[in-house]
Amino acid sequence: MSNGKAVVEVWTDGSCYPNPGGPGGWAAIIIGKLKGVTDEEITNILKTSVAFNNDEFTYKSPPGTKVRWKARILRGGLPEAKANTNNRMEVMAIMEAFRAMKPCKVTVVTDSQYAIGLLSGRNRAKKNVDQKLQFLTLSTGFDIIWKHIHGHGSGTPNVIADLLAGEAANEFRKQATED
Repeated sequence: MSNGKAVVEVWTDGSCYPNPGGPGGWAAIIIGKLKGVTDEEITNILKTSVAFNNDEFTYKSPPGTKVRWKARILRGGLPEAKANTNNRMEVMAIMEAFRAMKPCKVTVVTDSQYAIGLLSGRNRAKKNVDQKLQFLTLSTGFDIIWKHIHGHGSGTPNVIADLLAGEAANEFRKQATED
């Protein structure tokens, strides 16, 4: 189904420690890519980008090949709060990615079956109803495919999202101990 919308992948992860109630962190990696690029190749380039604190870039392959893709890394978190949980941070990562994009065809790749169930409507919302309602507004106009992966599989951008979400939570943990 081609309706002229861009094809994008969003890789997300969230972290809260201690869970529940501790500082929370989330990360989303938005990738607009062409065919012919493996997740492992993207992950290796993202590692370099993160090491240099470069959160937005365009990758152009060597001369003679036609691979080009863009990536944008989003990350953030919340200080210690009773409502913070791993699940809320997982959902927040997805919400922030949608907040940063224009409507398009998007595949959301996450290790959180909870987030997929809540936001896709497969599961009835018992908790985090506020996030579900916000997401309904944020996702208007998007063509969404949900993809579950096993957490922190090597060679996927989820490894980078997990690292960044944990770092964001740790930043808030450090701030709490310094105050």
